[in-house]
Amino acid sequence: MRNVMENGTATAVFADYPIELGGKTGTAQVGKTRSNNGIFMAFAPYDQPKIVATCVIEQAGGSNDCGVTLRRMFNKY
Repeated sequence: MRNVMENGTATAVFADYPIELGGKTGTAQVGKTRSNNGIFMAFAPYDQPKIVATCVIEQAGGSNDCGVTLRRMFNKY
């Protein structure tokens, strides 16, 4: 889950983030005529989690918008 944040699908959103995080992105397919749902779960700090957040955005197309939402949440933390 650390690799997702450092080298995976969440790298663009969480590059050089000051808190070490773990997370998992996902995309839920909903059919041929609708955009996919974006899913992203993250927790921090990585070694001793104190906060966890999950974001689901219907028809987001993927998890990037969820990553931006979670980054804003962690910024408040």
